[in-house]
Amino acid sequence: MFRRWGGETTRNGKEGNMKKKYEFTGKEKKFANGASVRRIRALRNIPAYDVKVGDIGGFLESEDNLSHSGKAWVAGNAIVCGDARVGGNAWVGGKARVWGDAEICGNAWIFGGARLGFHTKVSGSTKVGF
Repeated sequence: MFRRWGGETTRNGKEGNMKKKYEFTGKEKKFANGASVRRIRALRNIPAYDVKVGDIGGFLESEDNLSHSGKAWVAGNAIVCGDARVGGNAWVGGKARVWGDAEICGNAWIFGGARLGFHTKVSGSTKVGF
C-alpha cells in the first residue's frame, strides 16, 4: 500500500514535488532502544490538528518516519523511530511510542502512553491510547 516516504513517492510511483511539512529543530534525545530521535517543527499549517507554521512537534529518528504529504502529524513528546511510519491523516501524540516496522495510517490516532512496535498496523479511524 505505502512506499517509503523519504523520497515521497506517490501511489503511481512518480516522485512528488510536495512542500516539506516539517524540519528538525536540532533538539535530540536517546530513545530506550538507543536510537537518536530529533524534535520536529511545522513548516506549513495542518488545520485538522490546529498545527501552525513554527509549532513544535514530537520526535522522529528520520524523515522516513513521517510523511510530508497528507495531514499526518507527530505531536507532544511522542516518539516514532526505527522503520515505523506515520502517514495519511494519522496523528501520534502525548507520550506515545511507535517503533519497529509499525505503520500508522488512515485517520488513526495514537495517544497517551500507547506503545506500538514490531509489525503493528493501525489504520482506518482507530484510536489507541490510555
